[in-house]
Amino acid sequence: MPLSIAEFMGHPLMNELRLASILGQVSGVALLMIPTDGMQVIDGLAYLESKSMQHGQLTCSNILVDSIGNVKLWGQEHCQVSSDMKADIKALGTITMELIQGYAKTDGNTGLDKPERWPRGMDFLAATECTSRVDALVENSLLSLPWNTKRIVGLFSLVNIWASRGYTFPA
Repeated sequence: MPLSIAEFMGHPLMNELRLASILGQVSGVALLMIPTDGMQVIDGLAYLESKSMQHGQLTCSNILVDSIGNVKLWGQEHCQVSSDMKADIKALGTITMELIQGYAKTDGNTGLDKPERWPRGMDFLAATECTSRVDALVENSLLSLPWNTKRIVGLFSLVNIWASRGYTFPA
């Protein structure tokens, strides 16, 4: 059974390779039931942008991971006609903060408490703040890491066991 990546928020074993593996292979096109061969979230959002659509409600709760490391967007009922992707790009920044440190800053600012631990994560966050076009994120250094579904299979197993026992990670 798939888990929401909300279960991964602030996990102590999260690192930039695992973060890239989660963000790098989310398939926005999969929500439209089109085969994707592991397209990156950026490619999925670019596809939606090319169709003048946006997800509109992109959160950790509607991104799912299965036991073999496949990551998919959920909540296609939220998709709407719009040529402005800024909301989805900003949501991607929030998701990144939540995965890294367990929460997003509540003052509306983008940033991390320990930026020295996440140099590529900080670069990605900065990119989500200063662009309104999905294709501007494609060449980001975080997504250029050698991400792979196998990098999150072990993390999925741990999270699945711990979540079934009611354990949550302190933020």
